[in-house]
Amino acid sequence: MTEFVSPDFLGGHSVDEVYAAMREALPSDIDSSEGSHVWNFLRPTALVAAELYEAALPQVIMTIFPEWSAGPFLDAHAKARGMSRYPATAAHGTVTVTGAPGLAIPAGARFSTAGTDAGPAIEYATTEDAVLSDEGTANLPVVCAEVGSKGNTGAGTIILVADGRTSVTSVTNTSPTTGGTDTETDESLRARILAYDRDRGTSYVGTYADYVRWAQEADDDVGAVTVTPGSPNLVKLYITTKDGTPADNALLATVYDYIASPGDPYKRLLPINASLWVGAPEGFDVEVSASVLVAEGATLEGIKTAFLASLQLYLAQAMAAGAIRQTQVGAILSGTEGVADYEDLTINKAGSAAAAVIEVSETDLPTISSEDVTLDELIEM
Repeated sequence: MTEFVSPDFLGGHSVDEVYAAMREALPSDIDSSEGSHVWNFLRPTALVAAELYEAALPQVIMTIFPEWSAGPFLDAHAKARGMSRYPATAAHGTVTVTGAPGLAIPAGARFSTAGTDAGPAIEYATTEDAVLSDEGTANLPVVCAEVGSKGNTGAGTIILVADGRTSVTSVTNTSPTTGGTDTETDESLRARILAYDRDRGTSYVGTYADYVRWAQEADDDVGAVTVTPGSPNLVKLYITTKDGTPADNALLATVYDYIASPGDPYKRLLPINASLWVGAPEGFDVEVSASVLVAEGATLEGIKTAFLASLQLYLAQAMAAGAIRQTQVGAILSGTEGVADYEDLTINKAGSAAAAVIEVSETDLPTISSEDVTLDELIEM
């Protein structure tokens, strides 16, 4: 964000300067020294006036422009442009429940992780009714009871029955829960507003930037968009979700309908005589390993979960950028909460030199799962 510089007309209004201007308006023979009646009456007024000039008025000016606005004022700028802050979303996944054959598990049954020094237990609720099989097991979809990235947890961590359902003998999740995102930050929303202002009205002829903007306008869940030319007059879009996974058919259809508008040609954004193909990129596995110095109060499993969530978002951006850069992966790891230091970072089992830049095809999406992240604890000597 560009640093805000207070306008010149608000300068020259310190407490002393305001008080001096007040004294000049008084008769010269009136005592205005510190402790006098004039001082006692005018000095507090000068203090309030200085605060208005030096603090309040700059803040008022900043809220007028999205570049320096924040919080609810930034939300108001977004609303004026038909935009809104992305809300937090809840993580989801699957748990394997074990109990007596034929046992009914209703939607809303609650299970949780175990509380640790790093944080309290996290609860998840089943989203559909189920009955345990003849073997006494069932795989049940669950959603986190709280929204946010805190619900993204590693495999084998949802192990407790949270609602006193004693008929269930065991529960676990064989794969991580994913999809939990935090409320969009001011920085992210501000960037979208400024991009909207920069692009609005500049082009609707079908440039690369147009297709990216149109796709992201179609649905809030659209993340990275890669535009490639196909055969003559054909444009191909490769879409991922906000959490870095390939878009599903429903999201792809939403993007296509928004841009091509097959039901109403007067709402069509796609240029006349152009054809559109919308699909999801093909994934290829990425493996990352490192030795991590764990900060006090943190756990290696907690670090891995947070690192994986951030890495998935970065890999979606790497598709559009055309490369995975080791420096970026290292920055993500070092910025992960609980990481005091790290060493021996490798990507796809290649040493630091070979993994410095990994080229990514514009139609391929680098993907990574919990099994692809190996973090060993580094013992400080």
